[in-house]
Amino acid sequence: FISSAVSRKKPNDDELQKLLAPVSQAMGVIGEIESKYRGKDHINHLKTVAEGAPALGWVCVEPTPGPFVKETIAASQFWSNKILRDFKGKDEVQVAWVHSFTEFLQNLQKYVLQYHTTGLAWNSGGAAAPSTTTTVCASTGNAERELKDIIDEHLSVYCSESDKIGGVVKEQADLFKSAVQKELELVAKAASSKKPSPEEFQTLIQPISEIMGKIGEIESKYRGKDHVNHLKTVSEGTQALGWVCVEPTPGPFVKETIGSSEFWSNKILKDFKGKDESQVNWVKGFNGFLKALLPYVTSNHTTGLSWNTLKGGPAPVAAAVAVAGGSEQAFKDIISEFLVPFVTLSEQIGGEVATQAKLFKEAADKSADLIGKASKQKKPSPDNLGNFLAPVSELMGKIGEVEGKYRGKDLVNHLKTVSEGTPALGWLAVEPTPGPYAKEMAGASEFWSNKILREFKGKDEKHVNWVASFSGFLKALPPYINAYHTTGLTWSK
Repeated sequence: FISSAVSRKKPNDDELQKLLAPVSQAMGVIGEIESKYRGKDHINHLKTVAEGAPALGWVCVEPTPGPFVKETIAASQFWSNKILRDFKGKDEVQVAWVHSFTEFLQNLQKYVLQYHTTGLAWNSGGAAAPSTTTTVCASTGNAERELKDIIDEHLSVYCSESDKIGGVVKEQADLFKSAVQKELELVAKAASSKKPSPEEFQTLIQPISEIMGKIGEIESKYRGKDHVNHLKTVSEGTQALGWVCVEPTPGPFVKETIGSSEFWSNKILKDFKGKDESQVNWVKGFNGFLKALLPYVTSNHTTGLSWNTLKGGPAPVAAAVAVAGGSEQAFKDIISEFLVPFVTLSEQIGGEVATQAKLFKEAADKSADLIGKASKQKKPSPDNLGNFLAPVSELMGKIGEVEGKYRGKDLVNHLKTVSEGTPALGWLAVEPTPGPYAKEMAGASEFWSNKILREFKGKDEKHVNWVASFSGFLKALPPYINAYHTTGLTWSK
């Protein structure tokens, strides 16, 4: 499937489903085997593979296929850890079985992150590594140089062709080039500076923001006149420069703006292809810059503009964790603020809602303990990491069991809200984007909590407050994670 994708354009949704059919069917058979033999011998082996098989679905996932694979690894490891506990030191064949399957999934994640960062790479001409981005990003000094190379390679073509077209197209191009130069200066400054406060940061980006505003004003002023498609192409693409303000997913943000810009540049190509190569080269120059910006941002500024990395100085995250009990206490504060009232309200509701709530708080408390332990020890090997995370993983499994047992009965929306939100605690095992992962899980939970709000709002505030407390915890997770564990659980160096 991948071999086919690298030599063809991305198909429409219907064609894509046909291409994926053999993979989907095989994945379905894997699940059927697990269901058929549930409760029999080797159930943990079957569950390990059945939970890990969805990782192959990364080919359909945009814009975060890597974190998607990581999520399935965590689900699979819950079951493979049971095999290790049963057979470690007793039957090395079973242990080797776990290691080989888990290693495949982990290597798959690395492969996806490197070659298909924001989705399956179509029409890429082969499985070549993504240029020199991965290796060049060893220091942000090189990241600055790489951005300059992109400017020299693509922006020079765009500006040169804009000069030929002249008028407002040239005026807008001069402003765009100026904004990019200001952004290059910001990247260089960030490399040798600590991350500023939000107010200080606004001052830093003001020159870029002002120029971006002027670019948009030109398009508005001349809307409906000559070269409107050129002006729209640039005004829509200019938004990509706003990646410096985006956390924790600046790469996908850039990708979205490319799509908006291409809508207009495709009109230029329809008008001028085969008639005026200068216009075609103008499009290639501008689009080339935006498309080169995407892998640059993804590799060098994965979760946001990189600060204080030129000399390998401590990043703000590391500094925060260095404060005694900083990240652990911050997590406990979130538990106190949201989960303590959540458990109280759950006890008032009673039944399985109370049972599940106590398990969830216990899992959160165990998470806080693990955060504290991690800050005092080096990251363990993959084999031992599962054992380290087992106290939380086991409780997560029990939470899901409560929902499964009482599915279809009273207060099922409450149980589904918690069971769907529980995987957010799996951020402890997610790299390199645990924050976005936790945010996705919150979205899955809200689907069910919204049903509770529709049922009880204006009728029983106890249930409304129950939703507010649980959802509040899930919503507090991503900013906490982004502050203390930006690319994964922080370990002692």
